[in-house]
Amino acid sequence: MKDMKGMKGMTCMGGYCSNCRGGSLLVMGLLILANAYWSFVQDWYVFFGGLLAIGGLLKMIMPNCPHC
Repeated sequence: MKDMKGMKGMTCMGGYCSNCRGGSLLVMGLLILANAYWSFVQDWYVFFGGLLAIGGLLKMIMPNCPHC
């Protein structure tokens, strides 16, 4: 894994810290929700986008690793 600048070998998953991963999950979830709203497709896209957004928000608020 590639170390991030200033983290000194403390990366969590795929080179992301918990806050960065939570932010990217939140943005991806919101984009899926916006796409489902604009395209009027509201099947499992809304459920999946909502889960991603909530999971990203929780990961940003409550990181589960000791160094984040």
